[in-house]
Amino acid sequence: MYDRAAIRALAAQGKTAGEIAASLGATITTVRRALDLSQPTAYQRDALADGPVGDQIRAVLAQYPQMKATGIAYRISWTGSMRTLRHVVAQIRAEHEEARPDG
Repeated sequence: MYDRAAIRALAAQGKTAGEIAASLGATITTVRRALDLSQPTAYQRDALADGPVGDQIRAVLAQYPQMKATGIAYRISWTGSMRTLRHVVAQIRAEHEEARPDG
């Protein structure tokens, strides 16, 4: 992933998309996408834990708190990356631990 802000700064200096691509070792398409002002300056992954996927994971964990990510994937019909799902499950578990009263 290339730094969109850096690409935009080079363009502001008057460099062409081809020159920027050559200097960064990127493709012209990557540079053009970075220069698209309708896109954010930096890449951000969707917050899966805050959306419907997070709600599904929380529902499964409410019933089965120790279930591993592979079991959760099966129960919610997850088709994405297991690495991503493990990250989201770990994030939700950490939030749950923080909210738990010390006893």
